[in-house]
Amino acid sequence: MSFTPITAQLELLAELEMARMPVAVIANRLGVDLATFKAWTARLDASRDFEEPPPSSAKIMRKPLVERA
Repeated sequence: MSFTPITAQLELLAELEMARMPVAVIANRLGVDLATFKAWTARLDASRDFEEPPPSSAKIMRKPLVERA
């Protein structure tokens, strides 16, 4: 079974993710079986080409908002 969420399901998904609900509960509330939901999220993860930025070793120096004399 393929899963293509509609707008209302995406909004519900966002709310449930923010509430840190378990994956099984999220799938149940969306009306999708757990295996299909996990396959859908795996496809999302695989499609991301996110690269972690290198760790910053230099201390960030902030500029003052107002120059004082």
